[in-house]
Amino acid sequence: MFSQTKLVNLSLFVPLLLAGASGEVHKEILKIDGRQHVYFVFVPSAAPSPSGAPLLMLLHGSGHDGMSLIGPWKELAAKECIILVAPSSMVPAQWQAPLDGPEPLIAIGDTVRQKYSADPKRVYLFGHSAGAGFSLLLALAKQDYFAAIAAHAGALDAKAEPLVSQVTRRTPIQMQVGTRDPLFPLVNVRHTRDVFVAAGFPFDLEEIPQHDHNYYGISDQVNRAAWNFLKDKRLP
Repeated sequence: MFSQTKLVNLSLFVPLLLAGASGEVHKEILKIDGRQHVYFVFVPSAAPSPSGAPLLMLLHGSGHDGMSLIGPWKELAAKECIILVAPSSMVPAQWQAPLDGPEPLIAIGDTVRQKYSADPKRVYLFGHSAGAGFSLLLALAKQDYFAAIAAHAGALDAKAEPLVSQVTRRTPIQMQVGTRDPLFPLVNVRHTRDVFVAAGFPFDLEEIPQHDHNYYGISDQVNRAAWNFLKDKRLP
């Protein structure tokens, strides 16, 4: 599932200025194994801490692209001085291993982290829906890269459950889900929590009363709760 992807020609870097006043959003491209991986970067205008700003990677839901998560996160990122990087999956409907990650996502994260001097001990991950499910897989595949992971409306693929007990670092995870989510019913999300907790993972499940699958309708609430969970976590 998580076979290595050979990285070729990491130098292709195409910035496109999209927004400016509170920071800049760039559309960028990284060429890996002949494939062009598109991602969006938001860099806050405020000066980072001496150790570098935190970096938050955003994984979108089905049918969207990276820019769809930059918008909801940008205001909070500007206030908290968070560098955002939001890749687009190769096929908008889903995230696929190894086509989209983990190796291509790590290459994108490293490129952005080095270019903007982000803190390597404060690299975080947030995913929505399909991106939430892929984020849980990355907690297993890249346990020493992300300090913590937060997600909205997702569950672990049953085929990946045996991997949960095999990792050496238990990445802290937060999952938020609506009590009326038709795509990720509470019983499934609670099962995911139980699998991770049984293996010793810190797993915080936040059930949002009367909420469905619509992240965008309450994105401010979800993002603030996610950042409150993530911001104090650091890699050893």
